[in-house]
Amino acid sequence: MGSKCGQPSELRGNRNSCGTGDQAAKALSSAAFILIAVIGAFACGGGPSESAGGPTGNLTAPSGGGADQVTWTFDGKNFQASGNGMSVTLDNGAVFLVAADCSQDAGVSLTLPSDTAGTFSAQQLALVYTPNGKSSGSEIWVPDTNGGGSATISSVSSSRIAGTFSFTLMPGGSAGSGRKSLQGTFNLAFGDRKIC
Repeated sequence: MGSKCGQPSELRGNRNSCGTGDQAAKALSSAAFILIAVIGAFACGGGPSESAGGPTGNLTAPSGGGADQVTWTFDGKNFQASGNGMSVTLDNGAVFLVAADCSQDAGVSLTLPSDTAGTFSAQQLALVYTPNGKSSGSEIWVPDTNGGGSATISSVSSSRIAGTFSFTLMPGGSAGSGRKSLQGTFNLAFGDRKIC
């Protein structure tokens, strides 16, 4: 059986069959796109928690059991993604996670370059955090260029992914100052969902 793009690597026989390329660069541009989507979802008031058509293209949406959950602490304040505020998808081996606390308008976008268990440094991934996705010109935060932190995939299957992240963040735009901390956990079934 040949490999299939978009599936976790444990299901693929030949990793190169989906193409090669700079996954980190792809992750950075994808994170920027996802951040725009998160801000747009907040600004437009979102929609239902599940998309009607499901994923398209190379994305996969296997179903899985268990309770989906994303929690994080930003600068000492605790957040939990709303039931309709989390999504994780795959595209050519890269993992795209978006989580939002819809009641507080805070959101995190994390793009990992690989769908295998392991730890990825801030230089290998893309992360953007916004404490207020509804506000035009809101602060955005990115990993500090001096180390920044890492994200770990602790387990991954054809239907679920779980892990942790811990970063020191710096302002990613003109708003905000200083350095802030961001730590969190995720445990989600793969699926493309509308956010908030």
